[in-house]
Amino acid sequence: MVEAGFAMLVVLGFDAHVSLYRPPFTMWFLLTLFYFRMFHKNYIKIPHIFGIVFVLGMFIGTIPFINRDFAISRSISWMPYFLLGYYCQPEHLKKIRSLKWWQTLGILVGLLIAVFLFMRYVPFDSYGAVTMADCNAVLGINWWQSALMHVILFPVSILFGIVLLNTFRNKKSIWTFFGQNTMPIYIFHLGMKYAIMHRGAGFGFFEVPAHDSIPYILYVLLLAFVTSVVLASPVGATLYDIFFVKSYDLLFLFGRKVLVPIGAACEKVWLLLAPKTEKPDAERE
Repeated sequence: MVEAGFAMLVVLGFDAHVSLYRPPFTMWFLLTLFYFRMFHKNYIKIPHIFGIVFVLGMFIGTIPFINRDFAISRSISWMPYFLLGYYCQPEHLKKIRSLKWWQTLGILVGLLIAVFLFMRYVPFDSYGAVTMADCNAVLGINWWQSALMHVILFPVSILFGIVLLNTFRNKKSIWTFFGQNTMPIYIFHLGMKYAIMHRGAGFGFFEVPAHDSIPYILYVLLLAFVTSVVLASPVGATLYDIFFVKSYDLLFLFGRKVLVPIGAACEKVWLLLAPKTEKPDAERE
């Protein structure tokens, strides 16, 4: 389905290509989600699976041939977060959301200061290390830096989640609207990306401010907000349903109505033409 989306971009004149074994941009998440959903009933039976994948994520970067291919590195590294969501119960959420406003604000301020210091003073590519998409050799870090990154990133991510849960709680807002319509935004924002790559951030109609200026940052934030609103609208949800949900249903319908009867007919023909074999003496008796 993702390749179909990129094919539409090619038809529209964009130089867009995607490889399933090395998904570009944020498309790795779809492949990772497929792993999590497809094999869930198998790996969830493994004792202490959470600890196992957490330790694997700490040291998977030491294997040089496990890189971006098939999003294996990211799938292992981010699996503890998926399992955390799976194990989380309503009573856990209720307890997490019990913080007072000043406690939530204090956690947020501490996190922002920590992230700023990390990005400013860490002696390696902070972005590449946090995404955990490549092996350590590509990222320019050693085994203990990779392990430490996982150990630090996990509680930081949990604390950011706690801040979000206490900020929005159960209230309806524009942010929950985005959260409930994530997939149309996730899929269709690639069209916007390629339009910017080919036409510039001003889409060929106007010049944008300098990249290191505050007006440019405000413009990018406004563009991202407007794009998200449009793609999460009923129109975006309908297009997503047509191109991805309905087409998926049609594919299975084609399989049931066409491929299965053809396969059954082929089996009957093969049984008619196949030479008859005599049963062993033991079976005849």
